Amino acid sequence: MALSLFTVGQLIFLFWTMRITEASPDPAAKAAPAAAAAPAAAAPDTASDAAAAAALTAANAAAAAKLTADNAAAAAAATARG
Repeated sequence: MALSLFTVGQLIFLFWTMRITEASPDPAAKAAPAAAAAPAAAAPDTASDAAAAAALTAANAAAAAKLTADNAAAAAAATARG
């Protein structure tokens, strides 16, 4: 009985997350058709635009790496505490 309730819970969670994903799709997925419709707007016009995009990408990657490291440290601390 417990296994079947667990399975039902998993299915409810699955459909709930699917509904949330459909209600608020990924912004990058929404931007893809717009970029395909206007390829000139999607491509950088100058070298400075490309450099700014590269700097933004690097900053985002650094922020993601810091967040991952912070989460790993928090998980390690929680594990050490028991």
